[in-house]
Amino acid sequence: MDLSDILSLGSFGLTLFSNISQRNEYRRQENSYLQQAELNKRIGQLNAEVAERTGTETMYAIVNQTKKMLGSNIVAWSNRGVELDGSPMLVLGEIATMGQAEAQNAYFNAQVQKINYQLNANQAVSSAMNSAEQAKYGAFSSMIQSAMTVKRGLDLAKSMMASSNLNSMNVNSSNSTIGSLKEGMMK
Repeated sequence: MDLSDILSLGSFGLTLFSNISQRNEYRRQENSYLQQAELNKRIGQLNAEVAERTGTETMYAIVNQTKKMLGSNIVAWSNRGVELDGSPMLVLGEIATMGQAEAQNAYFNAQVQKINYQLNANQAVSSAMNSAEQAKYGAFSSMIQSAMTVKRGLDLAKSMMASSNLNSMNVNSSNSTIGSLKEGMMK
């Protein structure tokens, strides 16, 4: 065995180790991306639920506040002896209309926020799933590279054995290379 043969064997070993390490890293990445996808999905659902609940609660709070404003104005005007005809009724109607519009606007904004949370979560899940898919194919590619490296290593070993000085010795054992070496040393 000369220096180039030794270097070739070392290169074979390093390449094989590198391919196996790379495959393992791709598998870790795939698992990490799948976990990220699940986490993003849950976070998106939670945010959407919070937006829905917050919007509903805000809407009811505005409705209740509007009712209180209407009630307090009616009581105040009644205590002053103001009849609820004409301008006072217009003011009460305007308070009710503004309160209703504000409640609807709050609920609408909450629904928009809910949809945005869902869309953002879907995009994050999709991105993580795409990355997981790429990592899976990277691992598969590394496995193929490992198999090809093993084949090249076997071809190298066969070539080295064929050109070795051991083959020129008259050895009758066909069990193994080590058996051939032992029989060659005994002669």
